Amino acid sequence: MQGFQYLDYREALADWFWQSKEKNPKMSFRFVAKHLGLSAPNHFHLVIMKKRHMSQKTFARMLKLARYDARQMHFMRMLFRLNTKSLVEEEKQKLLRELEELRLQSTANQPTDQHLGILGHTFAWYLKSGSFMFDGKTEDEICKIVAVSCPFYRGDEEVRLGLGKLIENNMVEKIDGIYYFDTNNVTTKWDFDSEQIKQHHRNNLVLANEALSWPLDKRFFSNVTVQCDEDMHAKIIQDIRNFCIQVLAESDKKILSPQDCKKVISLNFVMFPYFEF
Repeated sequence: MQGFQYLDYREALADWFWQSKEKNPKMSFRFVAKHLGLSAPNHFHLVIMKKRHMSQKTFARMLKLARYDARQMHFMRMLFRLNTKSLVEEEKQKLLRELEELRLQSTANQPTDQHLGILGHTFAWYLKSGSFMFDGKTEDEICKIVAVSCPFYRGDEEVRLGLGKLIENNMVEKIDGIYYFDTNNVTTKWDFDSEQIKQHHRNNLVLANEALSWPLDKRFFSNVTVQCDEDMHAKIIQDIRNFCIQVLAESDKKILSPQDCKKVISLNFVMFPYFEF
């Protein structure tokens, strides 16, 4: 999907199909029709030629086949509603405003080259920790697995950066386009006092500080790993305990006074962070 510039879901599906066909020559109208449960192989072709529409049931299957992320699915569902014949003008205008807002959000605050470098390092650790899923796979196969398994996946480019980081650090082998992952833990090749560990720590700090200023729709992860000594560890534990006590008390106080609540929002936070020695 080329951004959020579409106003017709069929145009987005057309781009998805032809881009998929470039990566996989086996992609065909018959293949799509089979996975959508369509009896006519040319039905999907008529859809992306904007000569026919999809039923709601078929469209739901299409979203799964295209492997869109959550935000893209939301966007596609909005487009599908926009192209519904029974849509009244007031709702149509509301959808157009929401689509324009989503488009503007998608073009603002894009990750810089520095961010992408950091993300590549983050994905290197993610890929290595799940190496059993990726061993013996091609780059495209790995990207497809990450797209459905990684909670902070935002695109194949970042996954490829992660693979590049692993190769740079001699942590995977690439032979004839196939990636072979070492079954040992990621830290076994990096001494604790090594420059790689220090750089990983610095990268995480930069990423965390940058993320604090990102808008809600750009926050694609909820935790970060940093290193500390024993004294700092003890202080952090106590600080987190005090914070949890304060949050729980404030929440209890607010909910016990429902007349002051205009809207209830669920807040999920980590009470007991994971520490590794």
